[in-house]
Amino acid sequence: MHKHEAPEPVLEPVVIQRLTKLGGGKLLRQLVELFEESAPPRVDAIVEGQRQGDANQVEREAHALKTSAGNLGAVRVQVLCQHLETRGSEGDVGELAPLTALLQQELGLVLPRLRYQVGYSSHETNHGD
Repeated sequence: MHKHEAPEPVLEPVVIQRLTKLGGGKLLRQLVELFEESAPPRVDAIVEGQRQGDANQVEREAHALKTSAGNLGAVRVQVLCQHLETRGSEGDVGELAPLTALLQQELGLVLPRLRYQVGYSSHETNHGD
């Protein structure tokens, strides 16, 4: 990000709208539940991979988290995971603590917003689904 660029949103509203339109509140709810279950263990696996010097693990887990974050419009999580994935693919897994700390911070912002969106979309689109 450059000095004069606006920061990426925590969640991209267009993605949430598309998911809700595509599958109603039920699809969004399922995707959010999967993300809530899988994201924290993936971050732990990235940290552990870095600790053990396992670049393949860092790359693999960051890629998986990047994909699921992108599916939900969690743009900043996606960008951080891309950086971690690149570092893993290059075999450069030393000193990832600042990136993983930012990733954990972003997840702390994203998860409550996703939960809110699930509650909002289920009230808005609950037509017998």
